[in-house]
Formats: sequence, C-alpha cells, structure tokens
Amino acid sequence: MKYTELIPNVKWNCPSHNNRNVLVICHPQQIPFYLPKLKDFIWERFTNITIWQTNLEIADKNQLLKEVDQVDAVICFVTELLVLTSNVIGDDLIPIIIEKKYPFLPILDGRNLEQIFEQKYGHIHFVKYNENQTLKFDAIEKFIKGLPLHEKRKNQWFELSNRNMESFSQTYFISYRKVDGKYIDYLQHRIHKESSLVDTKLWYDAYLVPGENYDNNLLGIIEKCSAVILVITPHLLEPNNYVLRVEVPFAKECGKPIIGIMMEETDLKVIRDLYGVEKIYRIQKWDSFTDILFDAGIPVPEIDSYPRHLYRLATAYIDGNDVECNMQIACGLLYQAIQYKYHDAYTKLIEIKTGEYEKSVMNRYFQANHLKGIEDNSELNDDNGEMSERLYKKKDDNKPIIYKESYKDIVEAKRLFDEYIKILKERYEINPTESCFIPLLDCLRKYGEFYLNENMFKQALEPLLLFYKYVEPLEKQEPSKLYTYLSVASLLLAKTYDALEDYDIAEEYYKKSVDTDRMLNDGNSTYNSITYTNLLTSLCEFGDFCQKRGKLLRAKILYQEVLETIQNNGVFYGREWDDVTVYHGYEDETTVNRTEEATRFAIISLWEIETELLKVGKFRPTIKKYSRKLITSPKILKSCEEDDVELLSHEIMINSFDKIRWLIDFTSKSELEFDICQNRFCVDAKCLTAVMELDTSDVCQLVVHTVDIDQATKILKEIVKMLNE
Repeated sequence: MKYTELIPNVKWNCPSHNNRNVLVICHPQQIPFYLPKLKDFIWERFTNITIWQTNLEIADKNQLLKEVDQVDAVICFVTELLVLTSNVIGDDLIPIIIEKKYPFLPILDGRNLEQIFEQKYGHIHFVKYNENQTLKFDAIEKFIKGLPLHEKRKNQWFELSNRNMESFSQTYFISYRKVDGKYIDYLQHRIHKESSLVDTKLWYDAYLVPGENYDNNLLGIIEKCSAVILVITPHLLEPNNYVLRVEVPFAKECGKPIIGIMMEETDLKVIRDLYGVEKIYRIQKWDSFTDILFDAGIPVPEIDSYPRHLYRLATAYIDGNDVECNMQIACGLLYQAIQYKYHDAYTKLIEIKTGEYEKSVMNRYFQANHLKGIEDNSELNDDNGEMSERLYKKKDDNKPIIYKESYKDIVEAKRLFDEYIKILKERYEINPTESCFIPLLDCLRKYGEFYLNENMFKQALEPLLLFYKYVEPLEKQEPSKLYTYLSVASLLLAKTYDALEDYDIAEEYYKKSVDTDRMLNDGNSTYNSITYTNLLTSLCEFGDFCQKRGKLLRAKILYQEVLETIQNNGVFYGREWDDVTVYHGYEDETTVNRTEEATRFAIISLWEIETELLKVGKFRPTIKKYSRKLITSPKILKSCEEDDVELLSHEIMINSFDKIRWLIDFTSKSELEFDICQNRFCVDAKCLTAVMELDTSDVCQLVVHTVDIDQATKILKEIVKMLNE
C-alpha cells in the first residue's frame, strides 16, 4: 500500500517483521510538541514499535482512513485546539476510530476538557495528562503491553479488557460517585484482608480500558457480577447523577443484590427513596465484611484450593491490574500453592524473596520518572540498605497502587531455593528428559546469581558448581541448545572465582565461556539471538577481567571481537518507504538491548585501554631468554657464550587473517629468524601453516633472533605499529 497521509518514525534498530504500528494523533500544529517526548519514552521500553504520525496537511480524508486501518493502535493527545477547532483529526478521524473499536488511548491535556470530550465523542474512557504526574507514562506502557498480538484481533480489544475476571470466584461491582474515589482503597483493603474474601474481585471504573465506551462495559460488568456495593455519601443526593440514572436501575433490572455501605453521614431515608436500597451498613460497626454479606443474604463461596487458581489469584494481587496491589495477600496465596508443589508458585515466591521483583518494579518507577536505576539512588535507601518506605507509585492523586514495603528475605529465599531444587532433582531422576532438566538448570543458575548479587561469593560456589557438574557432560555430546547452559555456568563460575581473587581459575572459566559461545555462534546458517548475545556478554566480561588484571592487549582483542561480532551478526530488515530501505535491526528486544550495551561498553573500554597504553608507552619490548639449543644463527651463538641467550620480544595481536598475511610477508623478506610464542607453543613466524595453528584470538609474543638491540628495536617498532593498532 502506498502511504501518503501517514509518516513512519522508526528507530535504527527496529525490526520490521514483528513490528507493532502505533499511530500518534493530535492537532497537526501540536505534533512537534507531543511526538518527540512520546517517541523517547516508547523506544526506551519497546524496541519493536513503529510510531506513525499524520502529515501536517491531510490531502485525502478517505485515503487517511484507509491508512489508519492498517495500524495496530492509536494514541491521541486531546487538547482544546483539537476539540474546539475544525480539523480532520478531531472531526473525522477520532469518531471513526471509536466506531470501529480500534485500540485507542485518549490522553486529555488541559483543564475542563472532560465535559467537552464527552459531549463530542460520548462516554469514552480516557486518562489525564499532567506534566507533574507519571500517569500518562504508566497508562501508555500498560496500553502497549495489552495490545492484541495480531491485527485480525483488533475488534477483540475491549473484550480482552475483562479477560481476568474469570480468575475470581465472584465479582462485586462498586458503584460510587467520582468525588468519593478516596474510599475505594479503604474498601478494597478492608474486604480483601479477610481470608474468605481474597477470591473476590471488586470491579470499578478504574479497570476500564482507555478508549472504550464505558456505558456498555459497565452494564456488562453489572450483569455478570454477584452483587453491587453502593458507596453512600451526600454526593449521591445530587440529582441526575450517573449512579442514580444508570448503574442502580440496571442492577435492579438484572436482579442484582445491592449493599449500601455508608462512608459519610447521609440522609438514609432520602437514599432509600431515591435508590430503593434496603440493606445499608456502617462498615466501621461490623467486625468483618463477610458478616455483612451473610446478613445481606449473599453467599460467600469457599476459595478454590486448586494450586493453579491460587497462583492466578496471587499474580493478580502482585500485578495490581485487576485488584489492588497487595504483596502480603499474594505471598499467602503462593505459600498455599507450594504446599501442592506447584512449580510456578515456587518461581514467583523466589522472585519476591530474592528482591528481584522489587527491583524490577522500582526500576520501572525510575524509568517512568526519567531517574537513574535503583542501584544509583542512594538517597532512597535507609540505614539498612532497604528502599525507603516513602517511595511509591500513584495511579492518580488519591490512589497509590504500589506501596513500598520490602518483602526481600535472604534466609527465606535460601530455604525456598533448597526446597525447590530438591523437588526438581527428584523429578529429573525419575524422568531424565530435557523438559525436566531445563527447570533444574534454570533454578541452579538463579540460585548462584542470587548469591552473586548479594556479594555472597563463597555461598554462590555450591549451587554454581552443581550447575556446572550437570552441564559439563554436554561437552562430549553433539552441540545443542543446552550448550548455552555450559557457557552460562562457566561465566558465572568465572565471576565468582574472580570475586574470590582466585584469578587463575577465573581465567580458565572465562576462556571456557568465550570458547563455548564462539563455537555456538560461528557457522550458524541462521541468525541465533541467544548464542549471539551470550557471546557478546562473555567477551565483554572476559575483556573487563583482562583489563583489570593489566592484560591490555588481550582485553583489546576481546573488545575488538565484540564490535566485529556485532557488525557480522547484524541482520538487515527493510520496509520500503518511497523506494528506500529505512532501517536495520535485530530479531528481538533483548538482542537490541544487549547489542547496544555491548557496543557502548566495548567502545568506552577500548578508549580506556588506548589511554592507558599511551601512558605506559605502546612500545614496551621485553627480554626473552632462549636456550642455546634453540638458536640456529651462527652470529648469535658466536657473540654469546652463555647457556641462555637474551633476545628482544614484544606482545603482538594477529587476530585477523590480514594481520597474519602481512606478518608472513614482512618476516619472509628479512634474513633474520622470528618466532611466535604462545603458552607452551613456539612456531616459525615465516610459516603460515604453523602460525594458523595458534589461537589467534589471544595475545602472542614475537621474538627477533638478533643480539643487535638497535636492529631488533627498529624491526619490532614497525611490526607492533602495524599489528597492535
């Protein structure tokens, strides 16, 4: 399709084959203000997004609608200029988007726009934009994550919004006036703190999907719910309000029980006359909400103890998308699930107790607020190193959705790891298949990484050595995807021994990891993002180790290999835009992030190495002692009568075929002899076959066979300048 009314904005590393296309609309004059902020935010989190915009001047309305029909979602910044002036976007495009039920996120930017927006487009759910809040960032991230996977599912967008209601045994619809939203949190926590009501979803308008017509959706929820909870305050006495006009009458029509909960002193006689509600309770006077339900004649079902159901309930309380975020309830449900040895529950509990979940939440908070990562924010830590209680994220001015309370527990994490590993080992012994082997390896890896992150290096050795013991036999088998575990185990052990200052063993494991990843990545006919990113990681880690140990040339070779690997493995994807291929990229988001990180790390490290080499002098020849038995030159033997002959040598890099070919040509033209030494091996520098037998990815020592120091120095300077740059 030829696009004339829409223009794509693509990041350099966005792949085309699995992109999602998000159209950003606003008044054409305001595109330069809104679009740059939104692009930066989205591309920090989603690398596979193509952001589209409209032309500043729309030439063909019908063509515009055809092009918009190809996108996956629409984000709209609603301003007074958009809704109060005549323009194609506000007058023609938005009504079509709403009518066709496209995934649509309206963001209202401006005061007193709600009523104007409602009058023009109907009861469409929206979010508010405010420069001082993070609301729009949370809403945008949640919106994009919830998009249907395929274009053909566009019309299922609004049905997907309530897909998780089935996770709960019953649902209560909370009917309230917007101004009384401050009581929702209290009700949720009061009701859900009772174990008998944990399996109850409390649904209210905050769970609406932005862009949908909430009249139809609210009525659908009321029709499915077990009962309606009516929040009673004097605001219900205001005439012609939405609760009085729509929600309560429809609930009665459906035969739903209505429970009145009085939160502020109100004229109950008028409430009963207006709403026809007989059962009204002052919640503070009741010990439990369960008693209120029994008094109202509403049955409370027992919690389904099926472990998968308990796990789904727990994840709902962790995510905070379908109920309030409550980690205490979530952990309690997960502990119930692991009584049945439910594997996913173990994994999630371990994630919480190791602090992994906590850290990911806080990092998302910092990203949304354009702050540094959690590890860099020391001002947010208390004396015990735990994150401050005062830090939390808000959904709006009155509703915190993530309270900062640390559930990290090192002792409990260790207990859970040991218990879960025992279960996985028994399972693997009974059924030694790959499907049982991989979860065991993953758990051992996470156990070791947990101790590494806590700087408990001695404790990390036990699970990591066991991890390596399981994967070491893979070396004798045909290469497979399990080989990546051998690389990971080697790298983690290398980092552990490095931290324990056992550098010789650490270097062996670093080299093992790099060699394994090279073997997996080389010769692949198809692009493999896992082996590719593993190689980048192991090269960077080994390079950092060598750099810190002062082995600068070896580190330089490793960092150069990082950049060459990135160059060689970059896969080009093109989308024709006016007959031009506009971008290239990688297969998935993880690959993109790892590539960018490795590129930055290698470039900065190479600059540091060059700076250090300049300080100490790039040309640093050393004396190498040779036994007379190895010397064939009569001149040398005649000039030196000692058993050991001192010859000048220098470290060189021959990490490419061009360098090897140049060295062979250079040395062949000289009458002198040259040796290349590496570890236990020493070969003739003029013999191509012998040189190719060396490990060209490592540093070599070039020896010039002459006792004339001036001559040797001149020759070595020329060689080093050519090979070590």
